[in-house]
Amino acid sequence: MIVFSGPIFCDRIEFIGASEVAVPCEIFKVVLSIHDSHLEMFAAILPNGPNPSQPLSAFAFPVADVQRLPGLSFFPQTPRPP
Repeated sequence: MIVFSGPIFCDRIEFIGASEVAVPCEIFKVVLSIHDSHLEMFAAILPNGPNPSQPLSAFAFPVADVQRLPGLSFFPQTPRPP
């Protein structure tokens, strides 16, 4: 299993502490699960805050949508479903 995680910053960025660290409004997770020759991908965007009460599936997004937000490409050589 390979997991990428990172920040998503909103239009209005909050800064905290003496060093003025930027606080993301959301966090993304992209997971590639490899079992034998079977590949599965999952992506989620979660609010940056206390643990939500909803199941993780409530925050699921297509991997392509999550890639667009930070401008990254996850697993570019991985075959995609048609």
